[in-house]
Formats: sequence, structure tokens, C-alpha cells
Amino acid sequence: CSECKTYWQLDVDDRSDFAIKVSQPEIWPSFDDRPYRREFFIQFHGGVGSKKCTWARCNQPALQNMAICVDHAYPEFSSTDEKP
Repeated sequence: CSECKTYWQLDVDDRSDFAIKVSQPEIWPSFDDRPYRREFFIQFHGGVGSKKCTWARCNQPALQNMAICVDHAYPEFSSTDEKP
């Protein structure tokens, strides 16, 4: 932002627009946006529910009103390098 001198990573696509503030622009190439995206999608779904994810061998809580967890709903934002 030229007015407040902050840096933002922007995604504009058919599904949604998304902006993440990058507090340290010098780390831009290695900036890991997955934790921010995961949290956004958890909140977007109303949080997590009391049920476990129905994916085989997964013990994570399912997203609210869903049968699967955030990692299985959005594997591209998984918090681990090992994708579901």
C-alpha cells in the first residue's frame, strides 16, 4: 500500500479475493501463507465442530457442519509437508 507503506499478498480469482499482510517484505519469497489461509477457512466455516474428521486414520476435528477437517477440505493449505 503506497499510503501506509504495508505489503500485502493478494489473490484474486473466481472463488474469492484474499489478502494477507506480509509484515516483513524481505522474506516475501519464503513467506508461508498456509497458516493464515487455514485459519481463514476454519473461520469461514464457523470453526470446528465436536465431531472427528471422517477421513481414514484422521483424528482432527471436522469443520463445523462438515464431515472433514480443514486439511482434507483444503489440502493445499495443510500445515504439514505431508499432504492428506
